[in-house]
Amino acid sequence: MTSIKTVGIIGGGVAGLAAGGLLARAGIKVKLFEANGKIGGCCATTNIGGYTFNDGALYLALPNMLDRVFAKVGLDRPSVLPLRKITAPQTTILPNGDKVTFGDGLRVTVEKKNGAGNEATLKKELDGMMKRWEPALRLLTEDILVHPL
Repeated sequence: MTSIKTVGIIGGGVAGLAAGGLLARAGIKVKLFEANGKIGGCCATTNIGGYTFNDGALYLALPNMLDRVFAKVGLDRPSVLPLRKITAPQTTILPNGDKVTFGDGLRVTVEKKNGAGNEATLKKELDGMMKRWEPALRLLTEDILVHPL
């Protein structure tokens, strides 16, 4: 049986960089192939005229899972990758033309294409959904994803 001396990794996104880091720590030479002019994948940013724009993911929603992955490679995630709450509103235009804007916390506004809006009903529905799904979400994010088999 021959030992692996070099591993080629296609893609310099989070997964490729994580795999490369783990392999390098195990003493394996890593060759990274990235199609773009920079690494980071969906977590990369672009600076235009002094403003920084996100190239992909808008937020990292599972900090517990990130903490565990960083710890496995000997890094302290909060020191290396401090997270901050997104305060800028995020607007999605639905196929029917309605605009849904999520603000700070669970603040939601809905601008109907016809001008009408019913934020109170939407807020009540979101609160109910969060209450029903909270136990399953907690189990997923605090146990299953951070303690894989």
